[in-house]
Amino acid sequence: MRTLLVGGLCSGVGKTTLVCRLLETLPGWGALKITPVRTHPCEGHPGCRECHGLRGDYEISLDPGDGKETGTDLYARAGAARALWLLGRELGLGPAIGAALRRMGDLPGLVVEGNSFARHGAPDAIVLVAREGLPGVKPRALDLIPTADWVVLNRAPGAGAEPKTVERLLRERGATRVLTLDAGSPVDTRTVAFLAEIRAWARR
Repeated sequence: MRTLLVGGLCSGVGKTTLVCRLLETLPGWGALKITPVRTHPCEGHPGCRECHGLRGDYEISLDPGDGKETGTDLYARAGAARALWLLGRELGLGPAIGAALRRMGDLPGLVVEGNSFARHGAPDAIVLVAREGLPGVKPRALDLIPTADWVVLNRAPGAGAEPKTVERLLRERGATRVLTLDAGSPVDTRTVAFLAEIRAWARR
């Protein structure tokens, strides 16, 4: 089973949107959303916003059950053969990811959303997503820049001129190729070309 990691410089860059586009172009592939949770003494209270009520080291589910539209719902709608959501404490993510991969082992490939997979798994390829104008770059995400096979600067047409601070950061940190595209548009020619590259990679 091939694995494609979709990571992000920070939250809100469009990772889930891009994962859905990838699933539309990779029939039969599954999807896994990884959410690391904090460790603190709440005793797994269901209403805790820090640990999502996690009682053990990890939990793998089809749906987080909070009544909101989540990544797994969107993945299934985009055509994922199987969509799982993994909540795990940082120290237990290695075994948790192994358990999730075993549940996907009969599929030809898996799109994984979450930077943690780069540290605790072994992705065959990495897509790193960024966007101009968003503060709060995750320090660990910077380590993904030189290792990413594709660096995507997600930008909608007509978004207005912005200082290219993120693009400059990407290049300074070792990104050799930055693809500017609109991940949410089904007709954006740059996105179509990028998805064609992904399909070609998946067939190798």
